[in-house]
Amino acid sequence: MSYSTILFEIKEQVAIIRLNLPKQLNALTNQMIDDLMGACERITESQEIRAAVITGMGKGFCAGGDLEELKTC
Repeated sequence: MSYSTILFEIKEQVAIIRLNLPKQLNALTNQMIDDLMGACERITESQEIRAAVITGMGKGFCAGGDLEELKTC
């Protein structure tokens, strides 16, 4: 499965999820939430994954909700 706002890999039974919107300090968008939910489903369904790590690309882990996207709601 491919994701547009996160990077997902498995190394030695550990799922590594990297939030990948560094220009926005990895602010949570609706698409990122969907991608994270898909990754979590993949992790829970897998027999080989024993742990998960979530990190952010760039200088910020996660700025919180994307305020620009919230303005349009």
